[in-house]
Amino acid sequence: MSIRSIATCISLVLVSMNCSAEDKNYPGLNSTQVGMQTIRYQESLKDFAGIGDLATDISVTNTVLYASSYTSLTGKWGFLLNTKSDVTKEYTKDTWSVGEYGIVQQNTSKLSLADMVAQGVYHVDDEFYVAFGGQLKTIGFVRSNFEAIGRAAELNNEIRESDKYFTDPNPPQILTSPLAIEEDLTYFNAIAGIHYNTAFSNARKRLTWHVGANLALPVLATAKNSQLEQQYGIESIDESFNGFEARLNAGVSYEIKKGIALTFNADFMMAQFSEMSTTFKDENSGGIERTASIPDIDMSGTQFSFGILWIN
Repeated sequence: MSIRSIATCISLVLVSMNCSAEDKNYPGLNSTQVGMQTIRYQESLKDFAGIGDLATDISVTNTVLYASSYTSLTGKWGFLLNTKSDVTKEYTKDTWSVGEYGIVQQNTSKLSLADMVAQGVYHVDDEFYVAFGGQLKTIGFVRSNFEAIGRAAELNNEIRESDKYFTDPNPPQILTSPLAIEEDLTYFNAIAGIHYNTAFSNARKRLTWHVGANLALPVLATAKNSQLEQQYGIESIDESFNGFEARLNAGVSYEIKKGIALTFNADFMMAQFSEMSTTFKDENSGGIERTASIPDIDMSGTQFSFGILWIN
């Protein structure tokens, strides 16, 4: 065989190997899991009414339902869809403090989180891939049974006398009320991440593991509050690029029979979103201009879930 023939054969082999790598179909991964998520949620508003910083800090543990689906598209590309929602929501006591006045109000709160993430996947190699796309995230509250406590009466008197924001005789105050207030915060996020998953390995074993990290930025954030809408006609407060969410996740799966595996996942999340506000004219007080605000938000969460993974 001539050198030219050998070179031709080698070239054909290399081309064949390259086409095989490009045309590789990664396995489809679909999982359904149930778990527990502990959330710590903090709000703070600096210089409330020119008097002091307003702050609250709560923690809840909710039962969550988590689903994930990966589909191989062509060659190195795939599509990843994750959804998560709370199945049960824990009630907790919520306390509010203002500067030197300390705790001035308490109420009952219920907090829930839900999100959906859709991402395109690019496989850098067999186990390592990057993902990028969009996230729809909602934070929901129901707050009820408000009770003014501590030095609330003194604070209300100072609010009435403050002329930093209010010029009418009846500005917003710390009140006692059995009514419930609903608030929904919705974030449309751009999201990107890096991941490693041995389930995509050519020599996949029954025991596989994965680890990854995501960063999300709010392209648009919108807040709806039932009290603001009912009392002042404010349908929403909107903002853009006012924070971030970072997430780390890891997990392990064991294939108990071909195509079916048990899977366990751990997830840690932290997020910070800055104040959202809008100015409006209060027609109930003669057209006085006011500011409605959603405070700064600091949030973190830890989730553990267990379920079934289908591999095809």
